[in-house]
Amino acid sequence: DNFLKLQIFLQNSDFHQLSNLSEREKNIIQLIADGLMEDKIAEMLFISKHTVHTHKKNIFKKLQLHTNADLVKFAYENGLK
Repeated sequence: DNFLKLQIFLQNSDFHQLSNLSEREKNIIQLIADGLMEDKIAEMLFISKHTVHTHKKNIFKKLQLHTNADLVKFAYENGLK
């Protein structure tokens, strides 16, 4: 049935994934896409490097990504960069 197909599509789409990210996670994705390392991101956002690492780990889990390259690609494809 078409409604079920639409629901499955929306659940798997990048739009759905993007809407699951917090504003802080989106900021961190943008900074990673800019080529910044975790320690520089922490300094810029006035948070610890450990917190940046935790955000990054959560981002990878939510987006089902595995590498920084995947994350940068996601950022460009979804208007975060």
